[in-house]
Amino acid sequence: TGKPLSFYVIHHTYQPPNCYDDDECIQRVQAIQDLHQNSQEWVDIGYHFLVGENGKVYEGRGWNRQAAHSPGWNNDAYGTYFYLLFG
Repeated sequence: TGKPLSFYVIHHTYQPPNCYDDDECIQRVQAIQDLHQNSQEWVDIGYHFLVGENGKVYEGRGWNRQAAHSPGWNNDAYGTYFYLLFG
């Protein structure tokens, strides 16, 4: 992105499986990366960061690359995906 962004978009799991340990979370991150690169034909994961239920943060596109998580907001917002079910 090259500049600080003004907004933050939070995404979360809409269905199980979640991840609770390092191996599970790494597998989930790799699965999302495969989905985004192969099905969406994106260069990488669409999110800037991903957070597992093990409390660890995994880097997707990082701070300095435009993401592909929220159409209309990708130029203005960081996007983080949480492996949590809310509600």
